[in-house]
Amino acid sequence: MLLSFTALDEKARWREFCCELIGLEEAFDFLNLIANEGHTIVQAFIHEDSTCTELPGEAFDGKPISASIRKLEKQWKQALKSPPLKKPRRPANDSALLRQELTRQRIKLCDTKITIFETSIHHFEILRQQTEDLQLSPFRKDKLIRHYEQSIVNYQHLIARALTDRYALETKLK
Repeated sequence: MLLSFTALDEKARWREFCCELIGLEEAFDFLNLIANEGHTIVQAFIHEDSTCTELPGEAFDGKPISASIRKLEKQWKQALKSPPLKKPRRPANDSALLRQELTRQRIKLCDTKITIFETSIHHFEILRQQTEDLQLSPFRKDKLIRHYEQSIVNYQHLIARALTDRYALETKLK
């Protein structure tokens, strides 16, 4: 997992960082450690496999949260062990309307995915351009640029898949 973020230091200078971490809890604690040192997290992204997730900078106030996350994880594991609640059965004539509504919701989900993927592509294009402007060793620079370009290609494939799914769902509604 790759964590990249932009921060303002105590002297209001922009700082950009990128590092590899083991898990989300470590990334969150690391960002909180940076915030605790007097820096302001402006934006942060988690890059894992072919996904990029933006983290809200204002969420990092300098207090570690890994213990809270572990407590929450324990609670949801306990909830999953509980028997599910029985849902009332719907009349048969409602099932067609329900399927249509669910299909519309899935179309909206495809639109949301496309927007997120386009935003991720934009962020990777910015990172690629910024990397090209950095004074790094050629090996490191090429490696980062290739990573960003591959991520862009991966997101373009995800957009194509979401568009195909959306078209299939629209066809179901007709």
